[in-house]
Amino acid sequence: MRKLMILGLFVAALLPLGAQYVQEGVAMRYETDETGLYASHETLPFGTIVVVTNTSNNKKVSVQVGGRLSSRTIILELSPEAADAIGIGFLEMTVVRVEEVPREVKVRVARPRIGALRQTGHALVMSSGGNMTASHPSLPIGTKIKAVNTSNNKTATLTITGRIRASSSRVLEISPSAATALGIRDRGEVTIETVDR
Repeated sequence: MRKLMILGLFVAALLPLGAQYVQEGVAMRYETDETGLYASHETLPFGTIVVVTNTSNNKKVSVQVGGRLSSRTIILELSPEAADAIGIGFLEMTVVRVEEVPREVKVRVARPRIGALRQTGHALVMSSGGNMTASHPSLPIGTKIKAVNTSNNKTATLTITGRIRASSSRVLEISPSAATALGIRDRGEVTIETVDR
């Protein structure tokens, strides 16, 4: 019993006071032109603030979860600015510790700064999704965009709610309701541009 008590105290000492979620695994840098301290995770809710520690140098950074992972070989994808803060370089993969910050603890995280983005490319229709929503390779979650179907000039204002892998031709995946508004069945060419929040 005494050994179990000592072990329990040792494990508790490893966890930060008030931590709600702790995970350790491999993280990688996600290359994008956008700036800000954010990350993609498999399950943590969007908007969750986590402290990421590079276990090789003990550098830390606070980031906001803003995307979903499609790979289970890593636990986190970090924006370039967040990766730089803890010493993860281009194409590097590093073991990190991820600790959720309790909601009652106020942490200031720099929001991604986006300029007037304008892109043209293919949009694919998702099998499901919320009303008038879309997924994009790099735009921050919550960003509003105007999408124009280049074949019929139909327009729709969409909210970015997910993340997709970067592609040379695909710029967007859209919800069924967004596809209906734009007159797109399975895929179509669209021009998108960010709009003021």
